[in-house]
Formats: sequence, structure tokens, C-alpha cells
Amino acid sequence: LTAPNTGLPEAIFQRWAMTDPATAAAQALTHLAPGRQRDSVLQMVANTWLQSDPAAARRAACRSARTSARCGRT
Repeated sequence: LTAPNTGLPEAIFQRWAMTDPATAAAQALTHLAPGRQRDSVLQMVANTWLQSDPAAARRAACRSARTSARCGRT
């Protein structure tokens, strides 16, 4: 989307997370290269989502294979 370390991706995804956190997270996973910037954006999206709709954020996290064991599924 933009050059790394400009802060622009974070600003874009921060705004996006405020209105549609599920899509913001999905697009970050799709369009940002693995690494610190993507991790930072995903953490920011998750935090924003948790503040605005904790139940939906938890459901989304539980659908993830990486966190399903913490939600009582294996």
C-alpha cells in the first residue's frame, strides 16, 4: 500500500478499524508484508476493535486457528 515506516499504513488502518475492524484486519493480512509493520497494524486494529465491540473482537479471535485453543476449542 505504501512505503514501510512512513506511518501512513498505520493511520489508514487506524481509521478503517474505527468503522470496519474485520475488513481492516483482513486487508492488513492481505496487503502488508509480514513483519513489524503488519504486526503493529494488526495489534492496533485488535485494540481498536476491543474498545468498540469486545464481543465481536473475541469471536473473531476465536475463529483464528492460532487462538482457538484459548477459546475452548482445539
